[in-house]
Amino acid sequence: MVTSVSIKPKLETFIVIHPRKMETTLKDLIDAGIVSPGPRALVMSYKSVTVHIDLDEDGRLIWNGETYPNPSNFSLKFKRRITPQIQTDNGFQSISYGGKALNQYVNLFKVQMEIEILKKELQLFCDIHDLETEPEPEPEPEPEPELITKYFDGRSTRPLCRHSYNANRSKYGIPCSEHVSDCRCPIHRSKTFWRRLTNEALNLRKKSIVNNPVYSKLIVGLPIHEYHAFLENRFRQTFRGILPQEVLDKKYHQLCEDNYVLDEWYPRCEGKHLKDPNEIARFLAKVFNHQNTQLILHNNEHARQFGVDIDQHQMLINGSKVGIVEESAKKNFDKIVPSEEAISFMLDFVNNFIEKEA
Repeated sequence: MVTSVSIKPKLETFIVIHPRKMETTLKDLIDAGIVSPGPRALVMSYKSVTVHIDLDEDGRLIWNGETYPNPSNFSLKFKRRITPQIQTDNGFQSISYGGKALNQYVNLFKVQMEIEILKKELQLFCDIHDLETEPEPEPEPEPEPELITKYFDGRSTRPLCRHSYNANRSKYGIPCSEHVSDCRCPIHRSKTFWRRLTNEALNLRKKSIVNNPVYSKLIVGLPIHEYHAFLENRFRQTFRGILPQEVLDKKYHQLCEDNYVLDEWYPRCEGKHLKDPNEIARFLAKVFNHQNTQLILHNNEHARQFGVDIDQHQMLINGSKVGIVEESAKKNFDKIVPSEEAISFMLDFVNNFIEKEA
């Protein structure tokens, strides 16, 4: 009798919180931190029509001034605008978040909940049998190194992450360290996503414009020889009156040998707020288009060799822009219209990167 009385409250509590038969909602995903609410957080495409949907903290969808209680309510009503005879629709399959259908996040949520249920069932089993064995004392963890350490490389201070995720990495001879700006540990992963994505896109361009004529014509928008001529002409226009004539007369390969570097006029970092893979793909297709590129000085030391005023011409010196964006660069960027083939190429690139990150 004593046993049955002592465990009854635990059983009743367990039944109340047991979630196996409950339908998962968007609010569940938000509360679990799997999905984040916000403007244009969700995307749905149907018969070549794509819409972006706001998501509030209560899991309601907002589009075109109207509020919808759940994904299926929205997707059915929207699809009926195009196909009136449609009877039902699963909004969790039709609507995506972060490039993946919502039902994939539901599956992740259910796995997490199942794990919690198993933990509670195990605890309940132990309570029923009144286990008296004392748990073995856990070994004291070895002291963790300070998570962030700073290293001075002779020119600037570099913050390094020493999270255990970086156990096999080493920067500047420091074990278990990675540049914070490139770190993929659980703390920095989401913050460094854009930098890592665009760095990989940049490395692809560096390799491709040398020996891949298809990439040059598709992404850059010009055959390689025409692209070099374009860069030479822009270089002369940009640096006329700043650099000596003998430098202005040099060809593309000579300028590269003299340490002039290829730079995006409108910077890649300006797209870091984008979340939708389609929007990211369009942005990257514009960023790497020939109209958004130029040759500039390598660094301040390079500029001083030619007597270039580093304060007056900081926008023409790599590493000296310090986040400044020229208005003319923004206007030029807005006028660029990438080809659908370029956007499709970049979309495949973005989706492959996201898949590797998962």
